[in-house]
Amino acid sequence: MAHKVGSDLDGWCTKCRIDTPHVIVSLKADNETPKRAECKSCGGQHNYRLPKTGPDAKKKKAAKKKAAKKKTTRKKSSRKTKQVYEPTADEWGDRTAALLATGVEAKPYSIRGMFEANELVDHKKFGQGVVITVLIDNKVKILFRDGLKTLIMGRT
Repeated sequence: MAHKVGSDLDGWCTKCRIDTPHVIVSLKADNETPKRAECKSCGGQHNYRLPKTGPDAKKKKAAKKKAAKKKTTRKKSSRKTKQVYEPTADEWGDRTAALLATGVEAKPYSIRGMFEANELVDHKKFGQGVVITVLIDNKVKILFRDGLKTLIMGRT
């Protein structure tokens, strides 16, 4: 239904807090729906709001339901989920035992140190661990008894 500036309609008054008659002050860009209205009871101007009772209220409730339905029916992401490395409970023991059996000594962990894959590391807090992968120039994933940790390396 197209409205015109200066025409009367019912709406919710934000000042009176009830449904009252209003006069349309301005229209939205589509030139059909009211943007601002002036209450005939109190004279207050505000953005037009549909009445909370009557036939216009049903339209507002339907619009709210439609908006809520849009929010809940989102498209699922087409991106594949990244596979995360999850070590098994025995893997830490097997890897450390295998490296210790070859006679390799654990290298003390330092933020300034450089590490390579399958290297035995001794950390002050986490204990002995095995380097699983070097992520970038300055990050490394190390498997400790508590689990997989990402630590920094090569800081100067």
